[in-house]
Amino acid sequence: MTKNQKYIIIAFVAISFLLVLAKSFYYTEKYGGVDLRHHVIASRLLATDHSPYLYKPEVSDGDFLLEGHRSIHKIGNGTTVTPSMLFILHPLSLLPYKTIRMIWLFVQFILLTAILFIAIRSSNDSSKYFIPLSITIAGIVCSDAFFMHIERGQVYILYAFLIALSYAFFKSKNKYGYLISGIIIGILIFIRPLIVVFPVAFILIREKKWIYGCAIGIIAGFILFVLPKPALWKDYFTAMRSIAEEYTNKSQHADPSAIIYRNGTIEGMNNLQSYGIFKTGNLDTFHNYFEMLGINISLNTSLIIFAAIVLMMSIAFYRTNGQHASADLLFLYGFLLYILSEVFIIAPRSSYCIVEWVLPVFIIANKFQANETVVTFMIAGLLLLHGFPFNFPFQFDIAEAMLVCLLAYAVFKNQKTAIA
Repeated sequence: MTKNQKYIIIAFVAISFLLVLAKSFYYTEKYGGVDLRHHVIASRLLATDHSPYLYKPEVSDGDFLLEGHRSIHKIGNGTTVTPSMLFILHPLSLLPYKTIRMIWLFVQFILLTAILFIAIRSSNDSSKYFIPLSITIAGIVCSDAFFMHIERGQVYILYAFLIALSYAFFKSKNKYGYLISGIIIGILIFIRPLIVVFPVAFILIREKKWIYGCAIGIIAGFILFVLPKPALWKDYFTAMRSIAEEYTNKSQHADPSAIIYRNGTIEGMNNLQSYGIFKTGNLDTFHNYFEMLGINISLNTSLIIFAAIVLMMSIAFYRTNGQHASADLLFLYGFLLYILSEVFIIAPRSSYCIVEWVLPVFIIANKFQANETVVTFMIAGLLLLHGFPFNFPFQFDIAEAMLVCLLAYAVFKNQKTAIA
């Protein structure tokens, strides 16, 4: 690559990033961040006698706890983040919501920048990260899925950052790097329980320092997030079961007593009811695809199928790699299991989940940039994710499915040479 080509790519990345930031400001100002508002109110409820998961705020509670939109859940209020996430958000939740909205925008961009920085630093050849970075910025960061994450005020970028941070420590030369990497994932399990499948690869190759770190992280997470209010976790799982039942039509979805708490200005904002419409999507759940065929799959059946898939893939992973696997391979396999767990549980899966792909897309594009077939397939998938060339049925499902296929290819094909 010539110097002029590098300068062109650098200019493209910089201009794209600035435009994304400007557009994100627009969405933050125009819309109220319905998901962020939901998380903030649930976090504020920690300081009351009410359950963040089962209590539905009323007009008499005042602006501090008002939603501004309709709650339709039969049981609970629809809060889906764990008590751990509520504890993390609690200090921020005490501020005026308008301030929180802007702070969370900056937090999301700081976390995104950190992920990209980690990705660049992880590149074995610092002169070859330009193309992977361009693909990642254009494909994921400039997508409607990312803007939807910003507009809703979602928290998936935090999950992606913690995985990237764990990856950075694992690849570092710090003698405690493996241990700290494991601790981060152990704690992340309490923030995002589906991460529980992530350690499988490390267990398969018997990476003892990482496993010890993960165990320490689990103990620390239990002390930090469970012991202070164990009853919260009972309410959390009760609410999650209720949402799963609503999702599978096993219970009445709409709550007849649900009301719009109040229209107009709440905490100085009159757009809390507003949200953007984005032309984007992602892989749906295993349950939904079967439901389209007229087959109703229970949660237990779905989990059994997922467990069988994990077992078969893990046998193949171990037979191919034995006790030798690079950091890239371990984290890509962990991420593959994590994404599949999102697909096989019975719960809504929204388009903003795509932001979790930032690091994996960079790693794959970086490791396989000399492979024209892989790069072409990735770009084709990302173009479909952007709605190109035109919208057609299951376009976005196919787009993320293509990324999953690339991820599986990176894990199971030619590991010793491609993922070194």
